Amino acid sequence: MVDEYEEGYHKAEEAVLCMLVVNFHHTRGVEVEHRFPASKAVEEVENLVVHHAMPDSSHNKMEDYNFFNFEAVWKGKKRMLFGVSYFKQIKATQEMMNKNHEIKRSYLQKAIAAVSTLPLFGYLKLRLASTTKAFFNEFDNYSLIDAAYRELSKGVAESWPKM
Repeated sequence: MVDEYEEGYHKAEEAVLCMLVVNFHHTRGVEVEHRFPASKAVEEVENLVVHHAMPDSSHNKMEDYNFFNFEAVWKGKKRMLFGVSYFKQIKATQEMMNKNHEIKRSYLQKAIAAVSTLPLFGYLKLRLASTTKAFFNEFDNYSLIDAAYRELSKGVAESWPKM
């Protein structure tokens, strides 16, 4: 049980917690398709992230960003976490359906989310823009997500004022 809320958690080198690829499966609902880094700590918060990454109304738009924050236990402390997701509907091609027999609908719904300990909404959105463009052209290349996480983490660590 966590009885302490840690405020002012601003370690720049640990500011970006993870990036997730979220998928909407026609029978299982919203689920994590890929996470980076893969860790127990990320798994503990990802179920809170998925519904923010792909909100209920996401099927009403072809693509959009969602900005969110939520309280979670991260590494034993209760913290406010912040995130940005980009969700998109992708027209399912016959090639996709042949490759993956679980595709039963004419559109796939996917999202990429970045989660941080800092409210870096504009910065996260800016960095997600190029990643999403590349990923949604080749959406089974998870190395793009892993590289984006590393670059995002490095960028925050190098640019955030040392405290």
